[in-house]
Amino acid sequence: MTRRSFLSVLTGVGVAAKAPAAAAARTDKLVLSDAEWKQRLTPEQYRVLRKEGTERPGSSALNDEKRKGTYHCAGCDLPLFTSDMKFDSGTGWPSFFTTLPEAFDTRTDYLLIYPRTEYHCARCGGHHGHVFDDGPQPTGKRYCNNGVALKLRAAARMRRWIPGVAARLAGAWRWLADRRRRARADAAPHHRRRRNTRQRPSPAAASGARRRTSTRWRA
Repeated sequence: MTRRSFLSVLTGVGVAAKAPAAAAARTDKLVLSDAEWKQRLTPEQYRVLRKEGTERPGSSALNDEKRKGTYHCAGCDLPLFTSDMKFDSGTGWPSFFTTLPEAFDTRTDYLLIYPRTEYHCARCGGHHGHVFDDGPQPTGKRYCNNGVALKLRAAARMRRWIPGVAARLAGAWRWLADRRRRARADAAPHHRRRRNTRQRPSPAAASGARRRTSTRWRA
C-alpha cells in the first residue's frame, strides 16, 4: 500500500465516522413528560405540537415573513427549513417545497377519512403539518406547516449605514493626513529662510558697539 492510498483510507474512515455522529446529534431525541411540555410551550403551541391541532389559517405572522434565516421547531429548536425553501401557497399557512435533511418523520393519518401524510419533528415528535403533492418545482411538494410550531432565526444583517460611516471616516482620515503633510511641507522652507536671513553684524557696527561700551565704563 502506497502512502497516498493509506492516507485516502484514513480520510474515508474519518468522514464515515463523522457523518453518523452529525446525524445522531441532529436527531437526538428529546423526551419530556406531558407536564414538562405544558410548562415548556404556550397553550397554542402545546395544542398543535403535542395534540396534533391545527391553527386558524392566516393567524400566523410567519405566513407573510420575508426575512432571510432558518425556521426551527418551537418545541426543541431543531432546524427544519430555510427561508429559501419557503413560498407563498395562498393557503394561509407557512408553506415550504422541501426540508432540511433528517428534519422530519412521516406517517399516514385518516382524521379526514381520506389518507394524508402527516410529518412531525424528528427530535421531539411534535406535529407540524401535512405534506401535499401540489407544490412548486423542483420537488412538487408543499409542506403545509403550522406557524405556531415554528420560530424564525433571522440571519444577521449588516446595517446599511455602516459602510457609509466607514467610508466617511476613511475619507476624514485621509484629509487629516494630507493636511499634516502640507503643513510640514510649508513649514520646512520657512525655517530654512529664517536660518539664512540671520546675518553677522558689520565691522563698523561691531566697533561702534565696542566704543559705546568703553565710554560707559569710563563714565
